[in-house]
Amino acid sequence: MFAGSDAGGERAAIAYTILACCRLAEVNPVEYLRDVLPRLSRGVRLGEVANLLPARWKTARQSACAADSAEGSAAESGARA
Repeated sequence: MFAGSDAGGERAAIAYTILACCRLAEVNPVEYLRDVLPRLSRGVRLGEVANLLPARWKTARQSACAADSAEGSAAESGARA
């Protein structure tokens, strides 16, 4: 594949690797990048980097969504009482 330069080839390899990891984890790459890129630009501790990998990101996101829906259900039950 032609990337224009060695540095361009390295950058393309990084992008393709991220997209392939998203595909393997069944993660929408647009949603993933929309969430992760701003976090990276703000700075991330080295110990937190692994949590931003697509598979772990998906697990954390599913857990957060489950917690949000549980809170919503509890609030609806309280409003009905």
